[in-house]
Amino acid sequence: MKKDQAAVKQVFKGRPDAFRHIIEKYQPVVCAVALAQSGHAVVADKAVVATFKAAFERLQSITDAKRLPHWLCALAHKEVEILTGNRGPDLLKPRDRDPSAKLADLVWLQNELVEPLFEEMGPFSLQERKGLLLNVLCGADAGEIAAYLKIETREAQEDLARTRENVEKKLLKEIAGALAPEINSKERMVHVMREVAGEKAALKAARETRLGRQRHALLPALLVLAAAAAVVAIGGHFAYRVFLPNPPAPGVRTAQPATGDTAAGPPVLEGSGVPETPVVLPTNYVLRGRVGDSRFGDGIPGLVVSAGELRAETDPYGAFEIQGVTRGEHQVSIACGGAEISTGHRLHTERRNPRIDIQVDDRISLRFKLNGRVTDANTGQAIRDFEVAACKGAPQMLQPYLIREFRGQSHPEGLLREQFQTLGEYTVYVRATGYAALPLTFSITESWDDNSLFEFRLFRAATISGKVYGPNELTVSGVMVMPRQGTPEGTGKGVIEYMRTDTRGEFNLHGLPIGVNWLLLDHRTHGTGRAVVVTEPGKVAEVKIQLPRKGSLAGDIVVAGRPAKFADFRVSNPSVPGSRTVEPLYNAPGQYEVLRLPPGEVTVVARVAPEPGAPWFDRVFEQKGVIDQGRVCWMDFYYAQGPFSLAGSVSRRGAAPRSAFVEVALFRGENAVDRLLLDIGSSGSYQCGGLPSGKGEVTVYTTDKAVSKQDFAAAKGGMERFSKPFEFVDARQIQLDLAF
Repeated sequence: MKKDQAAVKQVFKGRPDAFRHIIEKYQPVVCAVALAQSGHAVVADKAVVATFKAAFERLQSITDAKRLPHWLCALAHKEVEILTGNRGPDLLKPRDRDPSAKLADLVWLQNELVEPLFEEMGPFSLQERKGLLLNVLCGADAGEIAAYLKIETREAQEDLARTRENVEKKLLKEIAGALAPEINSKERMVHVMREVAGEKAALKAARETRLGRQRHALLPALLVLAAAAAVVAIGGHFAYRVFLPNPPAPGVRTAQPATGDTAAGPPVLEGSGVPETPVVLPTNYVLRGRVGDSRFGDGIPGLVVSAGELRAETDPYGAFEIQGVTRGEHQVSIACGGAEISTGHRLHTERRNPRIDIQVDDRISLRFKLNGRVTDANTGQAIRDFEVAACKGAPQMLQPYLIREFRGQSHPEGLLREQFQTLGEYTVYVRATGYAALPLTFSITESWDDNSLFEFRLFRAATISGKVYGPNELTVSGVMVMPRQGTPEGTGKGVIEYMRTDTRGEFNLHGLPIGVNWLLLDHRTHGTGRAVVVTEPGKVAEVKIQLPRKGSLAGDIVVAGRPAKFADFRVSNPSVPGSRTVEPLYNAPGQYEVLRLPPGEVTVVARVAPEPGAPWFDRVFEQKGVIDQGRVCWMDFYYAQGPFSLAGSVSRRGAAPRSAFVEVALFRGENAVDRLLLDIGSSGSYQCGGLPSGKGEVTVYTTDKAVSKQDFAAAKGGMERFSKPFEFVDARQIQLDLAF
């Protein structure tokens, strides 16, 4: 702790190169926390860099060096949330790293070690995963884990004992050895120093750091061993010359009688007199690989992998080792139950072979089975021919890549069958000709019942018929119509665009899922536009979309996942006192546009009306932005919902208040706050559900007078108030009691 405190003081005194000590010491801890939360080596690497950059910028907030480890762990948790929340096509793309450094292969680590590890850690909570990886990768005991995660030591001991008992020890040892150079990466430390302190500090850190240096403690022993080997070799050479006969001179050939009765012998090398023996290649090499499910990458056990006459069976993680092969490249085939499934895969003994992805069918038996029945939602009749696709997780809409991944199935009674190997949350999509794709999200646990029957009631397909106008209000042809809200994996793997508008600026999308569809429109000359369209079974949704103008303020307006309109929209500028009310234009469903705003910083306060059944009576979203006349300023208003909720009691001097209001502030970034107002009257308790994850603050206003909802804005300045912060991480409901 004294070294940490000294390093922090040196940074404050204008020596940013002292930050190297903090990176070197806590890089393994931050990496373990980021990997435990994200489950992906690439995301963890990016999160470590972002964590130390944020720590350097906010280092002044640390007054006690003992808080530094927990503070860095909390920053890592936040950075992983930001990375996974702002999804894009390059989320899983590794950052640019120094090609001359000896770096770990993140793709191989992810496929061969991280994914099998997280398959076994699926039933564990995030806190348990963090504790296990801190112990395995950093050697932290229960006390250190409790200090890092701010939990009780006894709780850390119980979590660690339970997790280590249920995860394979060999796998933990393998991942600890493979990740050792990654969690103590000199290249990443130099990269962070270059980002936060400049090139000179980075070069100094690279010279002074002990990361990546080879130990020279064995150098004297190696020199002695080399000298002894040289003495033995010289002595052997002289002994050979003294005790063994001299070899024949070069160019001398031994004469052989040229008679027909001479028995045929092995060929003789010219000039040596030594019979020529056939070359036998060594067979002490091993061919390693892994067979996975083409849908999720999960390992498939029980398959027979053959390389010529040699065979091996895949383990529970789909890995195999074929021993006794010669060095080089081999062609392997995969079989199950005596039937060949896939062939023509080339693997090498000296390389890290990529995972072999195969398509799971009825010939392969996996651990869990899903049985379903596909019917028409209106008539109840079975649909005989249909298509099925599956993905991990519970996405918001149909993923773009699934459009190419549907596989046909057929059954007279509409029975569906899918298989899965690992525990987790999945989504299965079913569609048929003339029917929209229907998603079913479910979780596979240890208590999964293979005999359960799920119903897939398909609705008639929906259609979106649209017309696109440019900023000049003329139709535009060649506009790309693309899906939004897909996963990064889907964007990078599958269909990027649905279609382009024709010469009249029109497009028609068929076979879309029922519900909310998020569209993105892009044109090289006129810019981009957005739309949030709600589709109904068997109906055509006709929309008109106008691309926003340069210099305007535009974005999405969505309440509870559906397009909406503002009840009040106020804009203020620092150069002009006060604020003014503006009436936005709605160029497309779910998209607004505000024209003729002065350039510079603006603050927007937008209010929406409550939907039926909402617990709040007023909801205000405050956000800041910068207006530039040369481009569109995008400012989105997502009045989001989630699975979290707040509840508690309110008391005023030991009794229930006569009138009380609760304000829930959700922090949606550095420059955005979403506020919900609830009127609890004199009930003395409140409950607000449907909240998204993240941080926030609860503020209660009380008074001994009767105040209505309409008078609250004017009366809250004279009311008593009390606030408490909160953060949704693992718990779905937080109890916050507030007493005056």
